[in-house]
Amino acid sequence: MKTIRAVERSISILNAFRKERRSLSLSELYDYTELPKPTLLRLLLTMETEGFIVKNNASNTYILGPAFIDLDNVVLENIDIRSIARPAMERLKQISDETVNIYIKSGINRICIDQLVTDRLLKKFSRIGDTLPLYCGASGKVLLAYSEKEFWEEVICETGLKGFTNNTITERETLYKELEKIKQEGYAVSYGEREENIISIAVPIFNRDGKISAALAISGPYQRLVDKVEDYRKELIKEAEGISYKYEF
Repeated sequence: MKTIRAVERSISILNAFRKERRSLSLSELYDYTELPKPTLLRLLLTMETEGFIVKNNASNTYILGPAFIDLDNVVLENIDIRSIARPAMERLKQISDETVNIYIKSGINRICIDQLVTDRLLKKFSRIGDTLPLYCGASGKVLLAYSEKEFWEEVICETGLKGFTNNTITERETLYKELEKIKQEGYAVSYGEREENIISIAVPIFNRDGKISAALAISGPYQRLVDKVEDYRKELIKEAEGISYKYEF
């Protein structure tokens, strides 16, 4: 099947942007896309007109435009797990008065797709849309544990199990044992694995095919959660069981 060259070129421009390079100069875009500069300029002007690209004239750089905000909301609204899970998340927040999140896999990482943040001053939360590792943190380990073991190896090879704190699992065999334990027990707990003094408890959510599709978690400061892990684990499992097998995502 033939593809449309202009569309391919436009996509190559969008793919040049990443979380670690949100702002790019024309020369950087040229290096990443390898498009002829006249073509690159025409496409950038068109995308700027439509709101997909914004040019900062002061720094002479480009960033992704506001059109993606609307598109992002459309994508997230189409993930029906969010609407199904919201009542459960509200109950968990009311019970714990801590932050409640839902994560899904995104390549070798995880992404937060919904969240209810505690009203307490001392809190832990990730912004919706944040991309985080799969191999550390309770939600990441749950998503990884219920994936194929070939995927475990892919994550290990691609990330090198970089350490974030002294509690991050950085040894392959230790991670394997932890993931096997999570599959056996049906939940994961992390004690300051990605951020110091933060505890997270997470459980899997399954789709209609019985496959892992999301992780439901409660997170908060060590001093508030350390004596509540077992209580919140039970509540998370109960709520996740009420969500699982009810949607196709």
